[in-house]
Parts: sequence; structure tokens; C-alpha cells
Amino acid sequence: MKQLDSYSMMIVAKYLNNSNELMNIVLVCRKNKELLDKFRFNPIPLNNQSKKLFHYIETQYLYSPEEERDNTYSNTTYCYPINLTEIDLNDYSKKYLRIVVNQFSLLDSLNNKETMKKLHITDLKIKFPPSITNFNILSSVTKLGRKTFNENTQLNQITLPNCIRKLGKELFYGCSNLTLIDFGYGWNTIKEGTFKGCVSLQTIKLSPFNSMCELTMIPKKEINIICNGPTIYGKIPYSISKVLKLHSVQCNKIYYGKEDLLNSTTTITNNKITIPKEVNIIESGCFNCNYTLKSIQIPEGITKLGKYSFYRCTSLTSIQLPSTLKIIKKSCFGFCENLIEIEIPQNVKEIPTECFIGCNKMKRIKVKKNISIAPDALTNCNAIITY
Repeated sequence: MKQLDSYSMMIVAKYLNNSNELMNIVLVCRKNKELLDKFRFNPIPLNNQSKKLFHYIETQYLYSPEEERDNTYSNTTYCYPINLTEIDLNDYSKKYLRIVVNQFSLLDSLNNKETMKKLHITDLKIKFPPSITNFNILSSVTKLGRKTFNENTQLNQITLPNCIRKLGKELFYGCSNLTLIDFGYGWNTIKEGTFKGCVSLQTIKLSPFNSMCELTMIPKKEINIICNGPTIYGKIPYSISKVLKLHSVQCNKIYYGKEDLLNSTTTITNNKITIPKEVNIIESGCFNCNYTLKSIQIPEGITKLGKYSFYRCTSLTSIQLPSTLKIIKKSCFGFCENLIEIEIPQNVKEIPTECFIGCNKMKRIKVKKNISIAPDALTNCNAIITY
């Protein structure tokens, strides 16, 4: 019978109610005798009795409004919703908040306060009143959670601050009257479904530091996609890079993914695909389960093949990898049952886990001498490694 180790017990302790329950865990097993000294926060509410149990607390967790804050601890975390007017923000040297705003007037007034500018807001969800059509987000916000602006149909324009580092999925879901989205100069990734339901969208201003996932759901119509700078340094899909090129915007990392394949941005003849020469990366799962693909020409300039790129391409018989290729990810050629041989370019340093799993007709894999091969890279593959 397996027992929980002391670190697992620390997780269990978060679900206890009082010090008596916690002491029972400590006393029931000798290996838990130092459990309490490992805590840097209180897993249960603090009172005169429970304070004596924890000698190394750095952060006080407050679990209910009835608990009092102890100024002897350097950090405080509120584990329940509070109104920002209930606390004096000047009492805290560092502020990390997740804010859910139901009263927009409160947020608007706080935006003008000096203390608000010092906040580090890690998440923000807003329901706007009908009178608000244009909105500039607080300059202290660093994260926007999933569906932050969910079905705010009255919004017309939104500008994101430069300090945002993380964007949730389906960010502008159902914002049917939104015409302009400006991503400023933030360093973040635009996730799946970001523009889903934005049927009135006319202009998207990207940050030079944006990356874009696939399936962002940009409406299939004429949309003006521009950039707040001459170059985009993040990963951009090939279809978007073509639009940006019309505005003389240079894209440093262009990937080719399923969306590009579905949008027919490649030349397809006799089940052979030719990828555009501007592409640098084949995105994860791009040709996954493409049962008709027999041959593919990968141009020079491609540096990375994502995981499952050609997974279960059961008709694939030949593929030539470019000399510029540096990275091959997990299960890239898994279950390519008719692939007979392949040559790995000199710049590739590793053949990853399950790279050729199930390639039962593979006869030869040519590699450089000092390449690293994962132990399970050739599972159910009897190919001979040659140099």
C-alpha cells in the first residue's frame, strides 16, 4: 500500500478546516514530523492556536472576511472576493490582483487613482454597461482571462495596454459590433477563438511582439490587418503574413498550419503538396491524418517540424527535408506506414521520442554521427541507422 509523501500532504492540508485536523496528520506518521516547517503560507485560517504551528510563514492567506490581517507577514493573499474600496492599497508594497468588475463606475474611478497604477492585475473580466462603446484597458492589467469581453455587443473599439503578457482564449467572443481591435505593443499570444463572432470587425492592429495561434476565427471577409511597427517578431500563420506583406510588414517567423492547408494556400497536384518558400515552421499536427498525401516538397528555410506534423500520413512514400532544418518534435512521422527511407539534415541534433513509431516499412534512416536518438524514437520500426 502506497503512502503520500510530505509534499503531497501539503496539498492535502489545504483542504483541512482547523489545527486539530492538521496535527492528526503530523502525529499519525513519523515522516510528517517536519511537515509544518515546510509551509511558507498558512493552509488553514490563522488564530492564536494555529499561529504556533507555522514558524516560517512568509505569506498570510486570508480565507474569509472574519479573519484579520497580520502585519508581521511580508505578503497577504485574499482567497475571497473583496471590494477594492474595502482595503487601503497604500499598505501594500506589491499588489497582485484578480479583478472581476460588476460595477464599471468603480473601475473607471479607480483608473484615475495613483495607487491603481501600481497594481499588478493578473486577471480581468468586465461586463460593460450599454453606454460604453470605446474602451482603453487599465495600464496595470497583465492578463485577460478567457472570454473577458464575452458578448459585449455594444463595444465598438478596444485598445489593449502594452503591459499585457497573457491573453485567454475566445477573448472577444460574440462582440458582434466590434470594428477595431488594437493590440498596442504588448508581448503576448493571440489564442484560439479570439475573434469568434466578431462579424463587424474591420481593422486589427497587431503588436510587433504578437504571436498568433491557429483557429483565431478571423471572419472570412476583407479585414484590414496591420501592425504597430514595420516588423512582427512573433509566430504568424502564412495566410496572415500575406495580408501583412501588402502593408510592407516583415514577419520573422512564419508557420504553416492546418488553417493554411484548408485555405488552399499551397500548390496541390497529384496528392503532392508544395509549401510556400516564405514559411519557416511546420506547425504541430499540420498534416496529421492526411491519408491521401503521397509526397511533399519542404523548401529551404524551414527550421522546425512541430509534433505530429506528419502523424498517420499513411500514403506518404517520400519526403525530402531541407538542410536548414534544426528541430524535429515528438511523433513527427509516427505511423507513416509507407515511408521507406529518410535523410535527417546535419543541423538536426536530436531524433525525439516516438519520431518514427509504427513506421514498419521503413528500411533506412540516414543521420549524422553525433545525433542524439531517443530510446523510443524507433518503436515498432526496424529501420537501419546509417551515417
